[in-house]
Amino acid sequence: MSSITTRPPTSRPRTARGSAVRRHAATTAAILALGLGLAACGGGDGPDTGAFKRQYDAQRTELNAITARIGEVLTGADGKTDEQVTTEIRDVERAFDAGLTKLERLDPPEDVRKDFDEMTRIARALDGDLKRIGDAAAAHDADGARAATEELARRAPSLEAPAKRVAEGVGLPPSTRTTGRAPTTSTP
Repeated sequence: MSSITTRPPTSRPRTARGSAVRRHAATTAAILALGLGLAACGGGDGPDTGAFKRQYDAQRTELNAITARIGEVLTGADGKTDEQVTTEIRDVERAFDAGLTKLERLDPPEDVRKDFDEMTRIARALDGDLKRIGDAAAAHDADGARAATEELARRAPSLEAPAKRVAEGVGLPPSTRTTGRAPTTSTP
């Protein structure tokens, strides 16, 4: 996990620092949109998976909508003030955190528990990355934003495999999610 280095304000105008923060946030938006969506396909419905499957499907739908919004916020940051970007990032991060908390409360069947735990651990770390992006934007800290978005970009793809295994394990079909740019197949 990268640490955020906070630098004291310099004489550069806020717009120069802010555009650097927005530029770094926008570079990971595509990765975020693809990586946060949790892939799902195929599988069977065992006797003890029905309730979990319904609850998980509802949560993946909610989280996919939130991750689409995260992508929109990050790609739409250009031309906005750091304060506007900070507010929007913090709003979507709080929504992601709340959806993730609901997901973590689910009780998965034993045969998918390991993958479910790995998936939620990775998603929780991504939530931390989003918090650091928001903190960096608030501090006009381009280096901090860069470090947090690079960490998010590095981590996001690792979410796909365990999410796919969970979905396959409980028999969920693919879920189409729109990221604001192009549809992707994904599932939380």
